[in-house]
Amino acid sequence: MNIYPLTLFYDSNCPICRFDIDSLQVRNQADLLRFVDITAADFDPSRYGLTLRDFEAEVRAQCADGRMVSGMETVRLACQAAGLSWLVAPSAWGVLRRPADTLYKAFARNRHWLGRHFGWLFDSLVARQVKKRAARQCENGACSINTQGRSEQSCPSETLQSKSPSR
Repeated sequence: MNIYPLTLFYDSNCPICRFDIDSLQVRNQADLLRFVDITAADFDPSRYGLTLRDFEAEVRAQCADGRMVSGMETVRLACQAAGLSWLVAPSAWGVLRRPADTLYKAFARNRHWLGRHFGWLFDSLVARQVKKRAARQCENGACSINTQGRSEQSCPSETLQSKSPSR
């Protein structure tokens, strides 16, 4: 059973999904995750034997061996690939597995409502993450600014944009 690379299907119109994907893209150092936006014009759900409604109902992923997984199992596998297995490990434990899966399904059913009411929060968190990464890049020698406010060496905006995850 080959799981990785794992192809994650996500909805870029969902602010919560954008936040999660941004976090995973940053931590995808081992290149174990691939990302496919289900709202892209060229996305064809029938290629996977599913409908767009199936993809919108809950997060789905395709394993390297072609198997499709969905729901919390997708979240567990994605977090494992990104080095965050500790975050979701309890959700796989015997007595906690079923409640975690049920809670995920409730979240998935209500993500559009949550996004409408709290999307601004998730979008601001993504912006903050991007800004922190850009600042860290500059701290690591990609640019420096002197104390008199004049830039001695500047960070080209193309570099920063190419380092931030694409959506």
